[in-house]
Amino acid sequence: MKNSTRIILNTAAQYIRTILHILLSFISIRLVLNALGADDYGIYTLIAGVTAMLSFVTQALVTTTQRFMSYYQGQNEPQKMKLFFTNSLLLHIFIGIIFSCVLFLITPLLFNGFLNVSIARIHAAKIVYYIVIAILFVTFCTAPYRALLVSHENIIYISIIDVLDGILKVVLVLILQYVSHDKLIIYGLIMLSIHFFNFFTMSIYASRKYEECVLPNFNHFNIRFFKDLFSFAIWTIYGTGCVVIRTQGLAIVVNKFFSTVANAAYGIGLQVSGAVSTISVALLNAMRPQIVKAEGGGLHEKALMLATSLCRYSLILLSAFCIPCIYEMPSLLILWLKDVPEYTVLFARMALIASLADTLTLGLNTYCEAIGRIKKYNLIIFSLKLLTLPIAILLLTIKVEPIVIAITYIGMEILTSIIRLPFLKQLGNLKIFTFIKDVIGRTIIPILLSIFVCHIITNRFDFEFRFLLTFSASILLFCTSIIFCGLTNQEKTLLKKLLKK
Repeated sequence: MKNSTRIILNTAAQYIRTILHILLSFISIRLVLNALGADDYGIYTLIAGVTAMLSFVTQALVTTTQRFMSYYQGQNEPQKMKLFFTNSLLLHIFIGIIFSCVLFLITPLLFNGFLNVSIARIHAAKIVYYIVIAILFVTFCTAPYRALLVSHENIIYISIIDVLDGILKVVLVLILQYVSHDKLIIYGLIMLSIHFFNFFTMSIYASRKYEECVLPNFNHFNIRFFKDLFSFAIWTIYGTGCVVIRTQGLAIVVNKFFSTVANAAYGIGLQVSGAVSTISVALLNAMRPQIVKAEGGGLHEKALMLATSLCRYSLILLSAFCIPCIYEMPSLLILWLKDVPEYTVLFARMALIASLADTLTLGLNTYCEAIGRIKKYNLIIFSLKLLTLPIAILLLTIKVEPIVIAITYIGMEILTSIIRLPFLKQLGNLKIFTFIKDVIGRTIIPILLSIFVCHIITNRFDFEFRFLLTFSASILLFCTSIIFCGLTNQEKTLLKKLLKK
């Protein structure tokens, strides 16, 4: 199968998966919010956020494992692939045990005044906290198998599992409505059972399909491979850690300065952004292995070309949905939730605009990972992202409005997105003017047209289900203009061939 065809099929699979997952996610969140109430849902969001501050380690190790597996696939080194996978699996289990123990030991610190949880719900909150620790460990054990599937570009199977994950959440949350026991605890157990489902479906399938996927074996432990993994992972952990600590740290800051209801608003805002952002993440997962394989095979120009295309495609896909979402956010949230917690519209819009700014140069992250020289890059780029948190704390102590926090959050994303360009010029010979022409130059007109039509509709019309008109007009105009302005001649020819088929 040709690389371009594989990218299209994998992206289409994840695109379908994303649409289904968004619908299922919105349904399940609505059901959970109704079943638990804003306070209990805020408690779960807060507790899950505390442990999520450490789950970035899993994300970093997934990226590390996938990077090395794809790199040696590009070099056609099956034996090294097996050794890297085994050592990665051992590393995941070891770090999972360490962090689970640390989280368990700090329980008294968290629940003796640090977290703003009512006394009546402390017992249930502690039980949910222990459940979430178990979820974190299962996630650690699942990560190498997901990374292996991604490195082999088996996106279709991953998409199927993710859709089944969403269906299970809806089905089990429907059952939650009829449970007489503490619903917050039951909801935590539901989430744990679904994570076990993901682990077994991915590990069993990968073990049967791929030769390099073997059970943990200390005889395969190799100190050099382990050091390579650890060295790359430590800076990836720092980068993803800065992002997660900023995001979840803001949740704790919101909790300390406002209430658990405000936490619910912040959590819902992130859910909306996360659901929409999976559209561009789908493309990232489809193209990342080919970028790394190209670099591993010594095809540096091809890797850079793919990374630039990834930036443009991601921005196109995300803009098509984000722009009408931003304009119609109030009506969408009312339709979805009925009773919308205060600040939810603000936080949702903030997260979407920040995602757009980050996506503009996000593909360059993958190119930097493919090159392998990430120490200086991650130290500066992600430290700037983390700086959002202390700035927010400082602003809130002087009693500013929440919108100032949102502006700060967006501003830092724009700054880091711009700074990536000179870094990749130095590390990977990126031609900045060519990049701007290929990415911004080809997308600016469609984006401006989409903003214009959304602004006109939302300011001139006011009727029930107006968002259908906004989305239809915006996406139609956006897609039409992308065909004329956003695609290269080669891409237009490929699109014509696909349409003929």
